[in-house]
Amino acid sequence: GQTLIASGLAAGIRAVGLDLDREALALGAELTQAVAFVNGQAERLPFAAGVFDLAIARVVLPWTDIPLAVAELGRVVRPGGDLWMTLHSLSHTVDSLAGYLRARQARHALYTAYVLANGVLFHTTGRLARLPVGGRCESFQTDGGIRRELTRAGFANLVVLHGRHYVVTAVKR
Repeated sequence: GQTLIASGLAAGIRAVGLDLDREALALGAELTQAVAFVNGQAERLPFAAGVFDLAIARVVLPWTDIPLAVAELGRVVRPGGDLWMTLHSLSHTVDSLAGYLRARQARHALYTAYVLANGVLFHTTGRLARLPVGGRCESFQTDGGIRRELTRAGFANLVVLHGRHYVVTAVKR
């Protein structure tokens, strides 16, 4: 919902923000009445098929089961609708790992090594590994991996931008 709040929505636009964190949802509801805030997760979106003209996934996919989350985005975006998302790149993950190693933060470095390995696994196989304790999942994304999943979910006209942020846009076929 942060992006929706900051966008200054025009009159007549219906917007929905989704989050797992109920405190974040409550804060969003305090900040604006222009956005409906819903509790849920990306892998099981609580919406009917084809109801959104635009879906924004702002740095959420790195912490999800990407094939499931992208399939859900494909389900809820109407044909001709747009998708805009920001992701974690390989360089972001490598830089994080290097920083943790320099700071001698072994626990963070070990976790980030898992994220790095999981990103390679996703890129090469399209699968992800959850941590055995707690079931968390995190990965970096590659152009090839995310293009594969978006195409599989019915998206086309993919544009990938590498700059300060790793941004991908697409249109639902």
